[in-house]
Amino acid sequence: MPRLEGKTTVPGSHFRKIMSLRPDISKSWMAMDEAMRFSGVLHPALKEEVRRMVAQHSGCAFCASLGKPVGSYDDPRLTAAVAYGRAVAERPTGVDDAIWDELRRHFNDEEIVELTAW
Repeated sequence: MPRLEGKTTVPGSHFRKIMSLRPDISKSWMAMDEAMRFSGVLHPALKEEVRRMVAQHSGCAFCASLGKPVGSYDDPRLTAAVAYGRAVAERPTGVDDAIWDELRRHFNDEEIVELTAW
């Protein structure tokens, strides 16, 4: 049972209904979400797979319920991005040098900033 109740006239998920209690925050949140998911220098499919991995390790049951990561990848860029996302989720204060070095082999600074923000 939810601990907060959003406006019932707002369509969508329970999260959207709760966010409707603060329309000013909701509007900015949704704009950021859309910008992060559908624009930028990284392909949306890459970001989505990283999101799935992070969700499994971040402790957010809602995020984890939106889909599980594939788990194995033929693309070394995707492998590096997912490993980095998992490392950040598990140890937000530090990423192992080996994971960082592999990330740097496949991504430039601009891409790493976007991936980290994601």
